[in-house]
Amino acid sequence: QIEADTFSNLGCISLAEGTKGGAKTAVEYFEKFRDLSIAISNANGVNAAEANIAIAKSKHEGSSIVHNGEVLENLQKLYERMTGEFGEGSPHSILAGVNLGNTLHAANRVIEAERLLTKAAATSKRVHGPDHRLTKMAASNVRSSKVRYVRMIYQHKWEYFQALRYKEDREECVVQGPIATPRNIKDEKTFTVSSEDIWLSLGTPVVCHGLIIFTHLNGKIGDLRSCEGASGLFKVHFEDTDLDPCPMKQEFMR
Repeated sequence: QIEADTFSNLGCISLAEGTKGGAKTAVEYFEKFRDLSIAISNANGVNAAEANIAIAKSKHEGSSIVHNGEVLENLQKLYERMTGEFGEGSPHSILAGVNLGNTLHAANRVIEAERLLTKAAATSKRVHGPDHRLTKMAASNVRSSKVRYVRMIYQHKWEYFQALRYKEDREECVVQGPIATPRNIKDEKTFTVSSEDIWLSLGTPVVCHGLIIFTHLNGKIGDLRSCEGASGLFKVHFEDTDLDPCPMKQEFMR
């Protein structure tokens, strides 16, 4: 078991480098972790290894994992198993938390994602120190999760911008862009635009306000999971899970 855990830790460290080379090396370590876990009949180890191999391969190959309900459920179970077996401060648990948080973020469940990623980063810093690769990776993911994107018409076409902050009682928004692919921040400019001219991106956390009929939703926090293009309505899923998701126009959210 000690040898298996060593390979798993080495895989976590390699994946935390955030490079394709590191991801490739991580695959090799996680495969050794899996093979040893099979040899000693450690089912949890096998499951953890398989999940981490899939994640490391996707990062090495530049592809993405399908973010559906089944994937989220499996990652949630893996995170619970890792924290239950190794504790929240183990590299296994922190990496599982970061992977789950990133998958939640990709599924537009940004509020949940930010909280889990923030927790993983704080735990890693407390247990392993601020200079540990895993801590730096988790902190980087926290920063990325807090970036907000909007769309607006710029030079006669729709472009993506980063929303930096609101001004003038939220009547205006400071944005930076347009964002190219790959992104080059040095070429971007900062603008102040009317809040009415920007279109929120899916996943954006919002607070409902100004509702006349569904007044009980005013002040409630949620994130934008989907959008009906024809009607211009966003489907808001609320932080309070007792509230049903509600289609809503952008003018009734901040």
